[in-house]
Amino acid sequence: MFSYNSSVHKSTNYTPYELLFGSKPYLPSSILQEPKLLYTYDDYVKSLQQRLNVSFKIARENIHNSKVASNNRYDKKGNPVKFKVNVYVANKATNPKLSKKLTPNFKGPYKITKVFDNQTVEVDTGKKRVKYHTNLLKCSFSDNADDDLAIPSTSSSNN
Repeated sequence: MFSYNSSVHKSTNYTPYELLFGSKPYLPSSILQEPKLLYTYDDYVKSLQQRLNVSFKIARENIHNSKVASNNRYDKKGNPVKFKVNVYVANKATNPKLSKKLTPNFKGPYKITKVFDNQTVEVDTGKKRVKYHTNLLKCSFSDNADDDLAIPSTSSSNN
């Protein structure tokens, strides 16, 4: 456990020990060195608070940058589909109480009533209107025979 807490993490660029206690951990190799006492208690508390605040801020920024980079990697591989209104879709059936072997993979068809910009759509299930992410949907059919069911989003950055 100590090796995990004293190793630098990729997302924060800090060790968990350093973020928790405000200083680098004392390793067995550093015990031979004499400790340097340069502070009074008040100075130490102020210095510790300042170091922790700075390291928390930098760790938050590093985590945010790591999430953005991860999201960009995911978006490069993804193939988003833009659905149209009045298209019938089926949503992925997720019920942890039922056996996955015998239950159908998708429920529906449901009619799309509204399309949002953040890859979500509003679907009329008959009882109520529910928002679903487009990753959980697949096209069933449309009211018009000449309608395209969905338009795959193509961009030049997906090479």
